[in-house]
Amino acid sequence: MGVWEYLEGITRWPHRGSTSRFEQEAARWLEATLAGMGYRVRIQEFRAPAATLYAGPPLVGLIVVLMAALSLAAGASWVRAVAALVALAAVAVLIEEARLGSPALDLLLPRRPSQNVLADEPDRPDGERPPGGPQIVVVAHYDTQRGSWLFSPPMRPFLALFFRVAYGALALVLVGLMAGAVAGWVAPGWGAWRWIVGIGLGFSVVCLGFLALSGLFGRPVNGANDNGSGVAVALALARRWAGRGLPGVRLRFLFTGSEETGTRGMWAYLRAEGAARGDKAAQSKDEIFFVNVDNVGGGRLRALLNEGMLVPLGCGDRMRAVAERLAGPQTWSLWPRMLLLSTDGGPAVQHGYEALTFIGLEDGGGIPHYHWFSDIIQHVDRAHLERVSSAVALYVEALAADVGRDRG
Repeated sequence: MGVWEYLEGITRWPHRGSTSRFEQEAARWLEATLAGMGYRVRIQEFRAPAATLYAGPPLVGLIVVLMAALSLAAGASWVRAVAALVALAAVAVLIEEARLGSPALDLLLPRRPSQNVLADEPDRPDGERPPGGPQIVVVAHYDTQRGSWLFSPPMRPFLALFFRVAYGALALVLVGLMAGAVAGWVAPGWGAWRWIVGIGLGFSVVCLGFLALSGLFGRPVNGANDNGSGVAVALALARRWAGRGLPGVRLRFLFTGSEETGTRGMWAYLRAEGAARGDKAAQSKDEIFFVNVDNVGGGRLRALLNEGMLVPLGCGDRMRAVAERLAGPQTWSLWPRMLLLSTDGGPAVQHGYEALTFIGLEDGGGIPHYHWFSDIIQHVDRAHLERVSSAVALYVEALAADVGRDRG
C-alpha cells in the first residue's frame, strides 16, 4: 500500500471525533495495519474530555461571570476578596493549559476513554541497533475536530483576534475584581472597578457565549487533511522502514488520540513514558526526538521551528539544524511563528524534548480547510502528499544519520 491508499483507509469513517466510537475503530484499524507490517503494536488507553476548546474557556468564563456577579452584589470586602480569588484560580487553570504546563482543564471537565496506538520495530540482532540508544518517534494524531461557526470561512481571518478579545476580556474582569477587593479595604468610596468589571463582562459573555454555542451546534469533520494526511504519511514511512529500520537509532510510530482536545494523547504518552523510565527520564530526553506530521495534505510544507501558544518554544538545536540544512524549494520552508493552537509537538518541547512539526500552510499561515466540512479526501492533492512523504522520510533519515554519527 502507498500513502494514498492509507489516506483512503483512515478516511473511511464519517469522522474520528475525539473519544468517539469512530476514533476507537480507527485505532483498531491502525493497530491491525501496523501489526501486518511486522511491528510490535500496543494500545495505550487514557481518558480525555470530549471537547476542551468549546467547553473549557466557556466554563472558566462562567465561573468568572458568577464571581463577578457576586462581587458586584456584595457589600462586604471579604466576599469580594473570595470572589476575586476563585476567579483567579479558574483563570489560572486556563493559563496552565495554554502554556502547555499540564492538561489542567481535566480538573473541570468530564473525561471519556480514548487511546494512542504505539508501534515499535521488532527486535533485531545484537549490533544492528544499540539497545537503549537514541530513539526517533514519528507522531501523527488520527482524531478530528468539530466544525462550527468558529471555523467557518468568514471567521477564519479573525480567529486570532477573536481569541485575543475573549481572553483579554477575562483578564479585564479579573483585574476589576481584584481592584474591587482591594478598594473595599483601602478606598471604600472608589467605584470605578465596577465599570472595569462591567466592560469585561460584556465582551466575555459575547465571545465565550459564541464559543459555547459553536460547540453545541457544531459536528465533527471527516479530517482528510487534519490529520488523515499525517497518518497516511506516517504509515507510509512505517512501511518504508518495516523489517530494516534505520542504522543507529530505534524507531517508534505514535498515533495519538484526542489531539484535538488539547493534545491529550501526547500528554498521556509523555506521562506513561516518564513513569516507565522513572528517575532516568530526565537523562534520556536528549536521546529522544519527536517528528510530528500534521495537516500535510495541502499548502506548502513547512518545518515549524517554534511550538506553543503563549510564548515560543523552540524545536531544539539538533532538529532545527537538520531542518535548516535540508530546507529548499523541493523539500520544505522554515516557519518561525507559533500557530494559533498547539500541535502534539508542544507538550514534548515544553517538557524538555526536541520535537519538530511538519505542517502544510498557505502563504498567510492558514491551514487549508481548517476544521471545516470541506476537509475531505477530494481536497487533498495526491501528488503533493507523495512529495511530502518523501520529504519527511529524507528528514528522518538525515536526523538518524546525524544522531548515529555522534553516538558512534
